[in-house]
Amino acid sequence: MIDHVSIGVRDLATSPRFYETVLATIGLTMLVERIGTVGFGKTYPEFWLNARPNGPVTTDNSGTHVCLRARGREAVEKFHAAALAAGATDDGAPRI
Repeated sequence: MIDHVSIGVRDLATSPRFYETVLATIGLTMLVERIGTVGFGKTYPEFWLNARPNGPVTTDNSGTHVCLRARGREAVEKFHAAALAAGATDDGAPRI
């Protein structure tokens, strides 16, 4: 099974604030903060942000999809609402 997921972000100075807000809705908190990387999880870092200031811009059709476990529909709705409130855009409402 997968132990953790890492994604590249262009701005590691501001990105963790967004992820702190949305990941808190499903019980993840920032557990590790190092130069160039930040890790979120429940008991150990499962979701990492890695600084990639010159990384490529991904397109909507990149095929990348990360699904995080939530306790139920209500948690998914809270996650979605928090992400939109924090400035994210979506490609549709949460669905099964």
